[in-house]
Amino acid sequence: MKTLAEAVVFLLEMLTTHEESGIDWQACLNISNSTWFELANASCVERQALTEAAAERLKVLFREPDEYGYTPRGAVTPRQRELLQSLADGSVWYEFDNPEAETEYPMEMSTEQMVSATDPPPVEDKRRRLGREFYDQLGPEDLSRPCKRDDCDRGAIAKSVLCKRHHFEMIQRRGCPFDH
Repeated sequence: MKTLAEAVVFLLEMLTTHEESGIDWQACLNISNSTWFELANASCVERQALTEAAAERLKVLFREPDEYGYTPRGAVTPRQRELLQSLADGSVWYEFDNPEAETEYPMEMSTEQMVSATDPPPVEDKRRRLGREFYDQLGPEDLSRPCKRDDCDRGAIAKSVLCKRHHFEMIQRRGCPFDH
């Protein structure tokens, strides 16, 4: 459990600090959002493991300088620190555990404006929309390079040996609802 929790904390940290060159910010956002929806259902033991892994990561990042004067604390971004701190102190779970709790309304909307606002789309629709965005970003299939999955007559996409459908299923770890 500890190793898995450390891996999840590392993944969230990397996705949160996606400014690094070579990492697509939209893909990071999609993966991060999907991960948080899954983590919302984490058990108490799983949450505790994540809390301990984040606390340990904070200790590593904010350790005292070594004999050469090096410490990684100067490279830690405010966003990275906020993420790790909220995992370490457990505050990250408040919104999931207390959906009815008062929150600040977006764009300084009043309570009256929020009450009369239309409901947000269901979670299922959001997952489908994010899936479609990811699917559409995969680009066109090249029929001169066939998909490597057995019984598939579609072409592979750029930088992959799979067609869009099978690449989607491999990355998203679920069936692909799209066929365009």
